[in-house]
Amino acid sequence: MMEGNKLKITCLLHTYYTLVKQTSHTLMVTGGFLMSTIEWE
Repeated sequence: MMEGNKLKITCLLHTYYTLVKQTSHTLMVTGGFLMSTIEWE
C-alpha cells in the first residue's frame, strides 16, 4: 500500500518539476523577446 503512494507522489513531483521547468523556460523566452522588442524601438 505504501509503495503505491510513494510511486504516486514521485509521479506528481516529476510532473510538477517538468511543468515548472517548461514555465520558467517559456518565461525566459518571452522575457528575452520582450527585451529585444523594446530595444528595437
